[in-house]
Amino acid sequence: MKTSLHTFFKTQLTPATRWILGIEIGAFLLYLLLGQPAFVRDHLMLTPRRAILGIEPWQVLTALVIHADGMAALLSGIGLFALGPLVERAVGTHRFLSLFVACGLAGNIVFALVGLLYAPLTITGGCGASLMGMLAVFGIAYRATPLRFFGWADARADILAWVLIGLTLLLQLMGRDVPGFVSTLAASGLGLLAIWRVLRVDMALDALTHWCQQRQRAKLRRRYTVLEGGSDHNEVRGRGGSKGRGSSSGKDRGKYLN
Repeated sequence: MKTSLHTFFKTQLTPATRWILGIEIGAFLLYLLLGQPAFVRDHLMLTPRRAILGIEPWQVLTALVIHADGMAALLSGIGLFALGPLVERAVGTHRFLSLFVACGLAGNIVFALVGLLYAPLTITGGCGASLMGMLAVFGIAYRATPLRFFGWADARADILAWVLIGLTLLLQLMGRDVPGFVSTLAASGLGLLAIWRVLRVDMALDALTHWCQQRQRAKLRRRYTVLEGGSDHNEVRGRGGSKGRGSSSGKDRGKYLN
């Protein structure tokens, strides 16, 4: 059975992931069609000196959707396609969007602060920091769930997540990318903290819901017991009354016979 590309993206991708992926691809294609204008590179991508000393704080946000080159756009698209639906189904659409933006902002802010000391003129863009945060969320949310790794081996979700984060950190260290290294740590750390809080809140809500259900069941049982006891008492009284009336009528009949 053949499936159109539109149907595939509509059924396989979750809503927020579909929108983010569309925005990322659209922004990069528009950037290429406009001839890679210097204004976008200088004022919308993230440059530590401009973002902090040049007072252009919006760069930490706009850099999430604008990629500096095709390889970065391709890797971000693959990461979103693979991770986005899984994480969004685990935490919900609204939480996914919040975590995606928060982890990306945290990574870019740290990159700008550290980059001001080590590489103030470095230009970067893309949602790499957000993906590192989503990878940490994915590892905690799915934990021991076995996943098919490269189509031939099963791997636990948490182990796969930590291996990929570790490889990213190792490559950044080997390349002496100190701002990127610290940015990855910040984004993945925020993802870990956020999913831990989300799970704690969900557990608390589940416990509260269970307690409320138990109280409701107890009230219904007490009400049913009271109603059942009242009906039994009325039945006994009814039997006693009918018995008394039968005996008195019997006495009357005897009196008349005598």
